[in-house]
Formats: sequence, C-alpha cells, structure tokens
Amino acid sequence: LYSPAVLRNEQLMRNECADLKTMIAWQQMIAERFNTVKIKAIFINGVKNGKITSNGLLRIKLLLYVGKMTVNELRVEFVLIKNGSHQLAPEPTIINLHCIESDSRETGALNYISEYQLDNTGFYTYGIRVMPYNNMLFRQQDAKVVYWG
Repeated sequence: LYSPAVLRNEQLMRNECADLKTMIAWQQMIAERFNTVKIKAIFINGVKNGKITSNGLLRIKLLLYVGKMTVNELRVEFVLIKNGSHQLAPEPTIINLHCIESDSRETGALNYISEYQLDNTGFYTYGIRVMPYNNMLFRQQDAKVVYWG
C-alpha cells in the first residue's frame, strides 16, 4: 500500500540526500519563477453555452506566456467534471495538453493543444490547469502552486 512512498523516500535519501537537496532548492525558487507564467488565450471547440455538443469532440488550444519557465518545466491539463453527478466528489477527467509550437525565444509564448472524445455529452464544469513540473516530485501538486484558467 505504501510501497511507492517508501521507494520514493529511499531514492531521495541516497547519495547524502543529494536528490532531496536538489528538490528543496527547486521548490524554494519555483514560486517566484512560476509567478511569471500567464495565460494569454484559451480556445475550446465543442462547447456551446456551457454544454458539450452532440458529437462530444473537444478541441482545446491554449496560448501560454511562459515567463521565466521553460516548456519542460510546465504541465498543462484540461480538467473536466460532469455536472449533475450524484456522487459527492465526482472523478475528474484530466486531459494533458501538448506543446506544439515553441517560439518562446521570440515572443515568450507557447501553444498547447489536445483533442478528446467524450462518450457522454451534456453539461460539464471545466478549466485549464497549469503547474510546474519536476519529475522528482512524488505528485506534481506537491509544488503547491497552480494557475487556473
């Protein structure tokens, strides 16, 4: 049950805690750097008046100003939750967006896109979540910063 956490802790403690020290240093500086990230525009095809259209195909595009971050340091997700579910906390659908154009040297902007086919159309609550990414974190949410759009 706790095996992944134990293995992760063992990895962080190796080499006189070198990975742990690196991760702590990253966490201390990430908030300031991540604060420079800005969402320029969000385009979602397949939604009309808050309702997923009858074919259920979503096309999501995000224009993101990366500021002091790089494309490898960011994770961009589209989070989708069906409205009217009788569950107390319905499980969200998380769709990763992928960077398709990296012209950040000139404009500082990146384009992220994704397509997703929904089985059930209807009303959904949705948003874009941008988080810093570091493969040393057990969960990416442990960075404790997120930008919603």
